[in-house]
Amino acid sequence: MESVAAFAWNGWQASSGISGNLGLEYAYSCNVNAFALITSDSDFTHLVMRILEAGLPVFGFGERKTPMPFVNACSQFIYTENLREDTEEQSDDDSGDAAKPTATA
Repeated sequence: MESVAAFAWNGWQASSGISGNLGLEYAYSCNVNAFALITSDSDFTHLVMRILEAGLPVFGFGERKTPMPFVNACSQFIYTENLREDTEEQSDDDSGDAAKPTATA
């Protein structure tokens, strides 16, 4: 996984362009099975379409404000609001008597 940060350049988000280029580079030259894009920005819709053309699924993650063209372009889209834990509900479930689940590799 590679994280990219860049500052605005010539009026557009340089990180969007860099991320898009890296995504296509990985799609065509690396041994990857799928892509995950975590964004609520429709600027990546074209990248999703290009990765899908390469035969790879694209999983999108973003907020409910994410534009529908991006949501619909992804193989599967998951709203991040659905991933948040409800702390009140969680504290009611933790009676202290039951063993807590552990993560396994």
